[in-house]
Amino acid sequence: MRFVILAVFFAAPFLFPGDCAANEGEALFVERDCVRCHTIGRGRFAGPDLKGVFDRYSKDEVVLWITDSSAVYEARGGAPVNEGYPPMPPTNVSEREAEKIADYLFSLHDVASDAPDGGALFGKVVNKTTGKPAADVKVLLSSFIAERLISERSETSGAQGVFRFEGLSWSASHKISIQKDGVLYETDKMVFAPRQSEIKTTLPIYETITDDRAIGLELAHMIVEPFEGGIRVAEFVEFANRGKTAVVADNDDKNSATLRFGVPEGTENLNFIHGADSSSVSARTGAFVLPVLPGLKKIVFSYLVPFQNSGKTVFTKTLEYKTSSFVAISSDLQGVEVAGLGEAKHVSGEDGRVFLRWESKRIAKGAKIKISVKSPSPDKPAWLLPVMVFALVLAFAVLFRRARQTN
Repeated sequence: MRFVILAVFFAAPFLFPGDCAANEGEALFVERDCVRCHTIGRGRFAGPDLKGVFDRYSKDEVVLWITDSSAVYEARGGAPVNEGYPPMPPTNVSEREAEKIADYLFSLHDVASDAPDGGALFGKVVNKTTGKPAADVKVLLSSFIAERLISERSETSGAQGVFRFEGLSWSASHKISIQKDGVLYETDKMVFAPRQSEIKTTLPIYETITDDRAIGLELAHMIVEPFEGGIRVAEFVEFANRGKTAVVADNDDKNSATLRFGVPEGTENLNFIHGADSSSVSARTGAFVLPVLPGLKKIVFSYLVPFQNSGKTVFTKTLEYKTSSFVAISSDLQGVEVAGLGEAKHVSGEDGRVFLRWESKRIAKGAKIKISVKSPSPDKPAWLLPVMVFALVLAFAVLFRRARQTN
């Protein structure tokens, strides 16, 4: 079975002429994602065409639409107000920004609409392993209204890796994808900004190998929380492929893997939260078969370690790679001990919650971290587990970000 990875490359989808770049309202129209639902004089999209919006609403009403659409619906007796369109979702736009967007819309009130022949999306496919353009590669263009696929077409990249699609709808989003050697490369969805007629992008691809020696573990973070039902563990890992090729699994070897994450013996309820799913897991326990592109790959997963019959449960985490930084953390200040890392330190999250934190840097491959956990007291019921884990994930995300910024 051939596995693929969705490699999302954020293209530069909004290219402005020099005079438009200075227009703050136009920039906000793009930055705050208005452009992903509305056109201005180019026809209906997921939301109404906003050309002539001031024929229907005052500036104050337009600002209210942007900042608090729910208030508009409440005042008008429910949603939607515009038949044939979904209700406008909440936005993260301040009143000051909304006023600038409204001024921008008003400035286009009398501007003639664009010709209806559509826009162009063009660019180049580059093999980042060889540093050369990738010729004779099938490039697929997919167009969407919201999440609904409305059309697809393809062409083969030219001698210099170039491709070009014309006649694209203004009122749709478009993405480019390439399937090659078991890896799916894909741009983000792109839309035409007001008065933009062309989008240029570059899509990188890589040669593939099955040798994983270029992969290391940049950061590894573990949350350990005991409950009546067992020890809940959440891990945040950041793998680094330091080579110039994509590492893929060997389809002829059922035990082949690209990433190893190693879970303790007897682990139950393995759950992937970010960066992977159960279809990515190898037949070999504690390993992935998903392709790994050069750069960083973050994966978040959790599992349950059942309590042993004695009053203390001991389990071991073996590091499968040379690791730049490993952090363990727990809110249980009395019942959790960690050996194989630095001394425990008390730290506080942004909400004031106190944790124990253990950390070591530059750890050798094969190192073992031993975690000892006392059985929890009855006043920590099992139903509290999801709440605690969610709170810990939020708190630890802050610590993860801080650690990433200092590495």
